[in-house]
Amino acid sequence: MKSISEQLPSIFNIAAYFFEGHQAEKYSERVAFYHRDQTYTYAQVSSSVKRTARLLSEVGLERENRLAILLPDTPEFVFAFWGTIWLGAVPVPINNACSCDDIQYILQDSRARILLTTREWQEKLAPIESPFLKHVLLSDGENPFLSLLNQQDEQLVFAETSRDEPAFWLYTSGSTGRPKGVVHLHQSIVISVEYYGKATLGLHKDDITYSVANMAFAYGLGNSLYMPMAVGGAAVLSNANNAFEIISDIERYRPTVLFGIPSVYASLLAVHEISPLDVSSLRLCVSAAEQLPKSIWHKWLKTYNHEICEGIGTTEFLHIFLSNRLGGCKPGSSGYPVPGYDVQVVDDNGVPCNPGEICNLQVSGESLMLGYWNRLQETRKAIYGQTMRTGDKYMRDADGYFKFMG
Repeated sequence: MKSISEQLPSIFNIAAYFFEGHQAEKYSERVAFYHRDQTYTYAQVSSSVKRTARLLSEVGLERENRLAILLPDTPEFVFAFWGTIWLGAVPVPINNACSCDDIQYILQDSRARILLTTREWQEKLAPIESPFLKHVLLSDGENPFLSLLNQQDEQLVFAETSRDEPAFWLYTSGSTGRPKGVVHLHQSIVISVEYYGKATLGLHKDDITYSVANMAFAYGLGNSLYMPMAVGGAAVLSNANNAFEIISDIERYRPTVLFGIPSVYASLLAVHEISPLDVSSLRLCVSAAEQLPKSIWHKWLKTYNHEICEGIGTTEFLHIFLSNRLGGCKPGSSGYPVPGYDVQVVDDNGVPCNPGEICNLQVSGESLMLGYWNRLQETRKAIYGQTMRTGDKYMRDADGYFKFMG
């Protein structure tokens, strides 16, 4: 049986996959995004993406050039990400929590030709030191990005990229040194959607997702951008800063899937007595990014009668490859392998360990990165074909559930 990547045509543009043909027509009038008081249909997003491509082309973005996106979760982020890929160029989201020093490094390391950001960030970064940067576009100020889009015609012809061609980069957090640019292909998104979004979570067109992780993270990018879009669902683009704002958002937008992290679940429980969360719209709660304490899992179940489906993924694999399933969650575990991924606990020689032994987590799957940008030795050390050791210590129990051990 052919793999998902082998089933895709060799000429494949992931932006065109979303905004051309049958799928685009089928979902055109459905809401794709909620942001503040506004809604954006798939047809409106498609038009804005193609206008973005035309604008970026006019300011000098060419095929394979990088465009850095330093924005909160906004419609502008969505339009820029897909519009860049439509052109055959490469978007590089940057996390707003990065230091100015790391952002300057990412701009130079990625050789971004254009930066899309806010006036506040432009002032914080001044002067921008990258010799490769030729243009800065702002989402606010005198000539905001959305106003410029309204002056553009649509770029109707998309770049005929390859499924094996770099589509976007995501930078790692840099917790153990400088951030590393993780290069992902056009096919990577389809693989994550099919194996995790559809086969594991069962996402569908009536789902509305709400993610506390922003789209500059691999976790947030899938939660809010490509996974709901792949099924004709919707996402809430939120920049909530605390539990009370999250509670307000969920009451307002009534999402069906909550993508959280352990600290957020803990904070929501901490304010339950004074501001209880309305979970009546939710069908699924997911947690990733760090280990979820058993105490939080049990308290959430007792308080809200919802399991939390904990999982783990990495930037290198784009999204989650180990996950608990609704109705079969084991508190304190990362679950078991997502379809399409071979996950093992192995010793230093690559030999599988017995259940109960603490060893190295090793993952194989089609969504694995092409490599780290400009880091050949680190890439060769990290990956072997479609296989990578994540650097985590894990134990697999007798039931096949994987548990993080450090």
